[in-house]
Amino acid sequence: MKTTYCKKSTWTTIDLQESFDPKVPGYWLCRVMTKKKYRGQGGAAGVMEEVLVDADIQQVDLWLHVQPDSSVDVDRLIAWYERLGFVNTDVERIMHRSRRET
Repeated sequence: MKTTYCKKSTWTTIDLQESFDPKVPGYWLCRVMTKKKYRGQGGAAGVMEEVLVDADIQQVDLWLHVQPDSSVDVDRLIAWYERLGFVNTDVERIMHRSRRET
């Protein structure tokens, strides 16, 4: 997996970090950021699709902790991640997407 995915035309960046915890194998999405004026235009979805394809090819799990900035609704953001295949865990705002067979 790459550790940074970006699309300059929409000022979208997704950073990943390999998990240090063997109980939580895979990669953590550390930052998903789109400049405010470009939000809602599909930029993050396009970059996230690239991340998901790479994760599927390399058969790795993805993890994230939902921590939006003040301008983003938490429930709306969780619903977006759910549409991308992430599920809530037993830990508040921690979401997981299991590795997929390709």
